[in-house]
Amino acid sequence: MSKNLYPVAKKLSDDYSRHCATLAFNDNLLNNKNDFKNATPDENSRNGTLTFIKSEGKVFAITCWHVIEFFRDLLDKSDGTIGYSLFTMQPRPFIVIDRFIRPSSLTESHKLDIVICQVRAKFVEVLGKEPIDIDNQNTIDEINFGIAVGFPEALKYEKENENDKKIISLPTVTIIAEIDRTPDSRFTLFSEFETIQGYETYSGMSGGPIFWSTSKDYGIYGISCQANSTNFTEKGKSVMITGEIATRECIKHWISQIPKLFDDENIFS
Repeated sequence: MSKNLYPVAKKLSDDYSRHCATLAFNDNLLNNKNDFKNATPDENSRNGTLTFIKSEGKVFAITCWHVIEFFRDLLDKSDGTIGYSLFTMQPRPFIVIDRFIRPSSLTESHKLDIVICQVRAKFVEVLGKEPIDIDNQNTIDEINFGIAVGFPEALKYEKENENDKKIISLPTVTIIAEIDRTPDSRFTLFSEFETIQGYETYSGMSGGPIFWSTSKDYGIYGISCQANSTNFTEKGKSVMITGEIATRECIKHWISQIPKLFDDENIFS
């Protein structure tokens, strides 16, 4: 599918990943009981995607429950010689503190594949990112496609930074796919392609934003929780993305369930 067939606001197309970052798991190597070494993520690190939003002057990070569940399972199964931490990826690898809660849904009975926590505005700024201000986000009456953004873990590659040091990088992937209704609950984006640029898996995009867009404006309406490509269509390949609905009202409902909100200067993540 060509992006030219669907209107995309210039501010979004200039930087599709402006509102999200990679969330990677890395192992912390315990050299001895008095020497704990924090290792930054590498090419073997599993990852998801973090989406940043803002409401009533406070900033929050959202990802999928199954991403954090996987991380917590690693901690539970650790024998004490290896620990694990959550990090953003290079070139700005910062620790992400696991204070995520799994909120209930505003409109649905199923358990959401969503977690959320409050973070510092400065944390998002130093990552070079910008939270989506949902309080000032416009809405549209009809949605017939979505723009899913994230960081598939299979696409990690090695490159040199400005200091000629080799670092692991992960490109942003943007998928524009169709939806058959304006969603009011968990939904699916689906499109057929002749080719999909060689990508066979999109694991790692979980937790990334799904946007609606016009030629002049855009906003968030979903969070990716599963993305797959297949070879079983007449055109050759297809992409299917499952998303949790994430309207302003839904996100504010999630925020209301965080046990205690802090002034920004008192947040330590």
